[in-house]
Amino acid sequence: MVTEVSPTRRRAVCFALMAAALVTSSCVYFNTYYNAQKYFRQAEKARLEEQRNNSNGWSRDRTFGRRQGWSGRHESYHGLYEKAVRKASLVLDKHRDSELVDDAMFLVGRALYWQRDYQYGARSLQDLKDNFPKSEYFDRARLWRGFCLEGLGDKAGASAIYRQLISERSEVGDQGGLRLGEMAVEDAQYLIAIQEFQSALEAFPQSDLRSLLFLRIGETHLEFEEITRADSAFIALQNALQSDPPDSVEYRARLNQGRALYRLDQQEQAIEVYTDLLRESRFRTSEGETRLLVGQYYQERQDLDRALSEFEKVRDDFPQTGVSAKALYHTGLLYLQAHGDRPLAQEYLEEVSQEKRDSEAAELSAALLSTFNELDELLYEIWEADSLISVSNSVQLDSDSDATVSNSIAPKDVAEAGVVEGDLAMAVIANSVTGEWDGQDTLIAFGDSLVSTSKPLAAGRPLVGAPRPTVEDGTPQRSRRSQRQREQDEKEPRDLLLDHLFVVAEIYRDDLGQPDSAAIYYEEIVNRYPESDEVPRALYNLAWIHLEIWEDEQTARPFVDRLVADYPLTAHANGVRERLGMEIAKTAQDLASTEFDSIDIASRRDPGRAKFWIEALDELVDEYPRTETAVKSAFRAAWLQENVLLDSAGAADRFAMVEETYPRSAFAELVRDRREADKSGLVNRLERELRTLGQGLNPSERLELLAVEPDSVDSAAYSKKYLGFALRAHRRGDLELAEDLYQLSLDEQVTRNGRALSGMGDAAWERGWFDESIDYFRRAVTTQSGGAVPFYRLFAYHAQEGDVDSANHYLRHVLRRDRANPETQAVADQFPSVISAEPEPLEISILETITLEPPVARLEVKEIFLDLNEAPMVRTLAEASYPTEAVGDTGSVILDILVDVNGRPDSIKVFSGEDPFAYAAVETVEDYLFYPGVDKKGEEIPVWVEVVISYAPEAESVDSMIPTVAPDSTVSTDTLVTGRTPANVDDAAVPQ
Repeated sequence: MVTEVSPTRRRAVCFALMAAALVTSSCVYFNTYYNAQKYFRQAEKARLEEQRNNSNGWSRDRTFGRRQGWSGRHESYHGLYEKAVRKASLVLDKHRDSELVDDAMFLVGRALYWQRDYQYGARSLQDLKDNFPKSEYFDRARLWRGFCLEGLGDKAGASAIYRQLISERSEVGDQGGLRLGEMAVEDAQYLIAIQEFQSALEAFPQSDLRSLLFLRIGETHLEFEEITRADSAFIALQNALQSDPPDSVEYRARLNQGRALYRLDQQEQAIEVYTDLLRESRFRTSEGETRLLVGQYYQERQDLDRALSEFEKVRDDFPQTGVSAKALYHTGLLYLQAHGDRPLAQEYLEEVSQEKRDSEAAELSAALLSTFNELDELLYEIWEADSLISVSNSVQLDSDSDATVSNSIAPKDVAEAGVVEGDLAMAVIANSVTGEWDGQDTLIAFGDSLVSTSKPLAAGRPLVGAPRPTVEDGTPQRSRRSQRQREQDEKEPRDLLLDHLFVVAEIYRDDLGQPDSAAIYYEEIVNRYPESDEVPRALYNLAWIHLEIWEDEQTARPFVDRLVADYPLTAHANGVRERLGMEIAKTAQDLASTEFDSIDIASRRDPGRAKFWIEALDELVDEYPRTETAVKSAFRAAWLQENVLLDSAGAADRFAMVEETYPRSAFAELVRDRREADKSGLVNRLERELRTLGQGLNPSERLELLAVEPDSVDSAAYSKKYLGFALRAHRRGDLELAEDLYQLSLDEQVTRNGRALSGMGDAAWERGWFDESIDYFRRAVTTQSGGAVPFYRLFAYHAQEGDVDSANHYLRHVLRRDRANPETQAVADQFPSVISAEPEPLEISILETITLEPPVARLEVKEIFLDLNEAPMVRTLAEASYPTEAVGDTGSVILDILVDVNGRPDSIKVFSGEDPFAYAAVETVEDYLFYPGVDKKGEEIPVWVEVVISYAPEAESVDSMIPTVAPDSTVSTDTLVTGRTPANVDDAAVPQ
């Protein structure tokens, strides 16, 4: 039977089917987005849990998308974020007209951020901003795009977004203000950070972040060392506690109040704060960080058992976390510094990475273990270089015994026999390296006799660390470093030993925090090298340890008195005078430099009296033998003997004296290079190179490297070419041209071009445009190629601005990065705590007295920079004839020459100089023949070089040959050996 369906029912059925289809379609994209949300929530939960385990308790880094500074390993939550991105992308691909598209885009942007895919994250969030201006996520998408720009290193772009959100009083503007402050903290701009946090509070007084912003202000105040800052921090933290904070903020505020009280010398009140926190169960998850502070409190008070107990509780209650790893690290540090038990300390430190890999404690432990390895290698080399403890020698016993003991006898026996004071330290070194010394009874018995005027060692503290591995016969295994340098070490074993003793002392003092062991090595230097120029440095460090670390002026007095009495005119003597409020004396270097300047000027004016000037230089060397000017004077006298008196035999004797008397100077190295060249009978090209080292080349033969001519349109090659010419323009004083060339270099290659950024900043600095220069320097330090110059300038800037923390921060970088600079080494010697394992910042009154200039060599172009194996060199010289139309004038022309692969001048440009000299110089150089430049592959390539052609009437020709030495210059082969003085740059052509 067929039932007829009425029209009304038919329409109802059709409507039902259509609705079902719409519901089905809607359910598809809604369910897809719902699954994306589910995976995103799971990823967030996993990420927060993992960060909680990685952090030392509550982490400020978890706030509002701050970029994490971890190792980059693939965290467990990455897969969940990836699933969320895929599901949300389906909504964007297949359901573009749905109402959830902006939701999906916002989710994708955040998920990509947490996957560190900042570029695509920023793009997704920008698309949301551009296409959905009415979206509820509009402002939040802009905020998160700022986070992504930070991840890409574009802090300027991120800051612009945050400031716009603040100015618009956006609902997330307070978060933008928070990030502006955090960015300033990351850059160590603490005063600016405090201002940013306070501005956010003023702009958003009812913000939910009010308590957090007060917390940040308090924490930032604690970054300073001044007592007044601790007061300000305490007040800010109190405001945070009165602003209805969440538990996480309340915990940090109270914990930091304890830190502030500690700074204010109210330690008992501080420990009460920590104890109260431990009593409250709601802070149970953060208990580990609190106990770490309690443990450090007891450790500072030498209550070592209670300190170890607190660290052990952290390890037991919070295993496999960042705080347990930190507790292991502090335990190892305690056994090392308080008990002197390095083997046990090393066990704890090695366990840290197993406890929590990629934690801050793991990085600290790895650095300390690396220091142990470096120390062991140095100690082995000391043992190897020290003739007193070599296999062929015996240890001399005291006057009560007529027997001798070989190095194979255990040091306990040596100690019982009564080894004399001078040899015991080296005997302990030798036997500790061979693994025969247990590090306990010997030092307990002879701690005071090792260094009679030093603080007694802590019971059981070893002088050195764990034994080195041995081969089957029991002899120490030679380090790889020793094998590489064996030939060099055998040439100058005594000098090598002195260097190693200093390095070992500094490692104990700065890196391991064991000043008593450092004192042993410093006094060993004083005893073993009584005639060395380094004795004042060792005495100063001994005095510093007693005065600054042990705060014992009485035990420091023997070192202070000897330093002031025996070396009164040294900078080190002035250092202890200043520390003790004594009158500062003019140093021998100051006096010698003044006298040298007068001889230098007079000898240049009257070269005909060369014998008289040589005698004057000899007298200067005799009067100030331990100064840098002495070696400069000795070398200058030898140069005059060779080049003005033309007495090669006499000059050879003088050069030999320089090498023998000042074997560790740069000038001694020059002399050795000359001698090796004479012995080897090398080809003409190498002879000329070595003559350059010893001032044998005519000035018109000396070439300065500029750049390699690119053989393609490679932007990196052109960037390096422009940079080379920029450095020369900068070196020659044409700052405007230098800036133009630096900019061309950056236009060709903006990334990884730190040297160009540094050069731009340096040029702006020299022109007095300090604010502009600082921006370039800050960009340069983020690269790996910016060099040390930005750190010099940033230190000077912040010291001048009174920014204590930033100035200390950059000073540490300078002292650690540029130890070859005598000026930085002098500062490091005077203030070793600045670069110690736990650095102590200097006060602004001290920072303002420190003047550090970046080395002149920063503007030089070296073969290694141009990837050259051999630089071009003059093969055949054309004599420069004095232009007849010059009519008695003098002139100097700087030419840029492109030396082609055949050794011919392919192009000649005048950098500076005027006719008739410029015209004559170009004509002369056209007849030059060169050895071409050779790259790392051994292929000859076109290279730009600079040559200076000088013209003077015949009567002045000798005077123009004598090298110029800057009045206050240090030992520099660039200034003395080449004899170049900067030319006035009137006109410059940039070779294209």
